[in-house]
This record gives sequence, C-alpha cells and structure tokens, in this order.
Amino acid sequence: MERLNDTTSSTLGRTVALRFGQLTFQALKEHLRNDQSEEQFGFALFSYAKAADSTVLQVRNLMFPSSDDLEEQTGGSVAPAKQFQSFVYLTAQQAGLGILDIHTHPFRGHSAVQRH
Repeated sequence: MERLNDTTSSTLGRTVALRFGQLTFQALKEHLRNDQSEEQFGFALFSYAKAADSTVLQVRNLMFPSSDDLEEQTGGSVAPAKQFQSFVYLTAQQAGLGILDIHTHPFRGHSAVQRH
C-alpha cells in the first residue's frame, strides 16, 4: 500500500480514468454475471488520451470468450486459450489499442461484480 500514499506521478499521471459507453458497460456486467459459480473473463480493448497529469482509458471494444476459447474455467481461476489470446492481441495491435484483462472472483459462489 506504499504506492497509495505516494504522490509521485507515474507515466500515466496521478489519476487514471476508465470510461465505458453505457451499452458497452451493460454488456460487460451481463457477461461477468453470466455464471457466478465460475470465474468469468473478457478482454477490453481501449484507446487512451493523456492530459497534463492524468490519463483516460476509453473502452472501444469488448471481446468475450466462448467456452471453446478457454483453457480453464473454475470457481478459482480462468485462463484463455492461446489461440483466442493471440487473436485478441493481433486485433488490438492492428487497431493501435491497448488491452485490459477483466475477470471476476466468485468467492463462495457469489460474483464480486458490483450490483447497481
């Protein structure tokens, strides 16, 4: 927790904001709540904009794996298949986008996704 109290700016600046369009965020929440007994997983592809001392990451696309795209999926772990991961990496590289790995931690059969 040292970094939490450190006021030194990183290469991204002092603040980083992650932004989703409303429909994109709704799709992410639905996917992550799909089966709360197993970890759920997806990639978010993003562009970014830097200001003086902050960075905004704007999610442009979500890529959710099918069951065939996963090497493993249990209540304690989830791992994409290499072919799916390579496809996502190539897609992001060709579009000049960054990649976020988003996944849940079910904890006793309940997803850690916020309910609003």
